[in-house]
Amino acid sequence: MPRCGILDSPSVCRDPAAITIRGPARLAGSIELQGDKTAALLLIAAACAIESDVRLDGLPQVRDVEIGLALASCLQEIRRNERWTIIGPPQRASFVSLPAELCQSIRHTMSFVAAGLVLGKDVEFSTPGGDAFCSRPIDLHLAAIREFGAELSEVGPGRVRASPGRRQPLSRRVSVAGVGPSVGATCTALILASGAGAESQLYDASSDPQVAAVRDLFQAAGCRIAESEGVLRFHPVRCSVEVTAVTPPDRVVFANIALLAGMCGGGITVTGVTEGTVDRAIGAMLTAMNISYRQVDHAVVLAPTDRLQPVAAMARPFPGLSTDVLPLAAAAASCARGTSRFVDCVYPDRTSHLPLLASFGIKSTAAGNSYEIIGDRDRIRAAVVAPTDIRAAAAVVQVSLVAEGTSTIVGPGQILRGYERWIERLRQLGAVISEPA
Repeated sequence: MPRCGILDSPSVCRDPAAITIRGPARLAGSIELQGDKTAALLLIAAACAIESDVRLDGLPQVRDVEIGLALASCLQEIRRNERWTIIGPPQRASFVSLPAELCQSIRHTMSFVAAGLVLGKDVEFSTPGGDAFCSRPIDLHLAAIREFGAELSEVGPGRVRASPGRRQPLSRRVSVAGVGPSVGATCTALILASGAGAESQLYDASSDPQVAAVRDLFQAAGCRIAESEGVLRFHPVRCSVEVTAVTPPDRVVFANIALLAGMCGGGITVTGVTEGTVDRAIGAMLTAMNISYRQVDHAVVLAPTDRLQPVAAMARPFPGLSTDVLPLAAAAASCARGTSRFVDCVYPDRTSHLPLLASFGIKSTAAGNSYEIIGDRDRIRAAVVAPTDIRAAAAVVQVSLVAEGTSTIVGPGQILRGYERWIERLRQLGAVISEPA
């Protein structure tokens, strides 16, 4: 079993039992935006399917990425320093057993399985995990793997073996009925298509920037990808030269910082952004909440906000608002006097943050895939909470920074999954965060 890279990175591995946050805080200053966690995971998986070396720049130093690299080390050799990671050449073993504890820690395990099949390996794996707020069906991934010609068989409780087969091209839809295109299923299909014997056709594929990063990687490796009239055509080409890819900035973390700027009053400058970081949906949400911003070259300046406004926001697949932003926006809405309404069309049951917000005195109502936050900053009080998923954890950090008194977050390790040096960076902006002895 490979050694998990988390052990080699003190900034990632150290998981305090609890943190305390004293509020209210006024945040101001400059903060550099990290690379996109999900894009990084998908780039790592895609790089594992390429037989030549792949250099990845800008991978965020977060727990989920370390787990992704540990999975990748089962398939390819890994070399890395503080600036880049090189994946390749492939490991020689024809059979790979992906450790259950790694598979069950992130939700993109199936993309690593797909990469192993492209390399011609038998891959044993456990079904993916990574989220406490809802289930993540993998039927689209399994259907694509079968269409590729691989055989799937159960080999034990929760363990499945995928064996490579005829390397058939794919011709399939990669969207969830009633929801829309799936980022994960699209990337798994792209990885499989890279190893097929002929051109694949994918219908209703995701156009999310996280997927675009994977497409760009395969195109840099020589594959021909074109999309027209809702059909993505992928013609695979065997790559024989080193390829480089750069992790795009994290749009969700940007939204988190912008919402904190609105909640905590001070002006914040976010550096390391690109043209697409503030997408149309995030920009519209910030404007509706009275959070002013302007982009100057590779930075976004967030102006001090006198008063947040209630908002109506709906999560949909890209180019809609990301489902990961909704819990963060709900936390910010607690400071906007009035009622804000949120609808999640991607994960209708994603409400694990609401009981946590209630601990701070924040009132909400929920029905079906929608909920309302009744905002009143004066009612927010310090609390002791134990979040069980990453965005809920980020949301309670936001609320703790505006609550009167000292809040305690028990088991803040969820934050380490996707936020690089988050506690340290918030301290640099003026937050008072400590770790009890």
